[in-house]
Amino acid sequence: MGLLLLALQIIVMAPPASGPAPVCHHQDGLIDGPVVPTAEVARGIFAAVARPLQSEQAASRYVLTIADQGVAWAVYQALPNTPGMITMGGGGLEMRIDKCTGAISEMHYSR
Repeated sequence: MGLLLLALQIIVMAPPASGPAPVCHHQDGLIDGPVVPTAEVARGIFAAVARPLQSEQAASRYVLTIADQGVAWAVYQALPNTPGMITMGGGGLEMRIDKCTGAISEMHYSR
């Protein structure tokens, strides 16, 4: 419950997005989005979800990347680039976070 509260606090305290926000459709009785307007909010959600799935030591091996996909954020861990080596996969956690609803989908470990 504490991690969810942290994620909600991050959402509430986040500044508005600097770029154009996605068009979020109104649903009666629900809060109008976007509820994940910035990469920092997406980072906080990722951290809250990843924390119980991997140790801090395991997480520290990766570089976290957050890519704006328009209606969602692609958030993923990748191994740092090593000069002269090509790295594919690497076992980091990946997820897609919907900007309008905050829903997490396509969560998996990279191969």
